[in-house]
Amino acid sequence: MTSSRSTLVRVLPFAALVALLAVRGAAPADGACGFDPRWLYGATVPVVGAMLAPWCRDHGELARHAGSP
Repeated sequence: MTSSRSTLVRVLPFAALVALLAVRGAAPADGACGFDPRWLYGATVPVVGAMLAPWCRDHGELARHAGSP
């Protein structure tokens, strides 16, 4: 089974998002794991954003279309 580049640039950031949400959901809310799980929410945006940024041109749905405001 082979994956095209187009598939990978969509699946990898989504998988990272789901993984971070799963870790956040599994972490105890009282901070017993050694950190406040709310920080995982804050880390999600830069982590997933950093994954999307280099592949921005590969995401036609994220690009501005000619004639759009």
